[in-house]
Amino acid sequence: MPKPFIVGVEVEEALFGKVIRKLNSMPGVVKLHLDLDRPGKTGKPAKANGAGKPRGTFTESGDVAILKLLAKGGMRRPELRKAFEEQGRSARSIESPIHALKSVGKIRSDKEGVWSLTAKGKA
Repeated sequence: MPKPFIVGVEVEEALFGKVIRKLNSMPGVVKLHLDLDRPGKTGKPAKANGAGKPRGTFTESGDVAILKLLAKGGMRRPELRKAFEEQGRSARSIESPIHALKSVGKIRSDKEGVWSLTAKGKA
């Protein structure tokens, strides 16, 4: 089998699909390796210099953290955000666990916006 060579191609965003389809249909193309890094304002890939906040690692998931916080009593969304920030988490990271816990019926919100545990959530 002939030795394949790796070739890099920069493609305009508007023609990306057309170029990929054309390359994929050409004889001799063994495999397409797509590097879809979006360039930042400087023309370099975003966060290529290591800038930005590193991803946090926690011993418990956001779901468990919310359940523990609500076990102490009902809380509004701003209070949950503040508690997450105090744990070193992003304040906005409460949204996904709240949605997941609400979907499975472990938490609920009253008409004043206070989140609390359901009987299922207390178990």
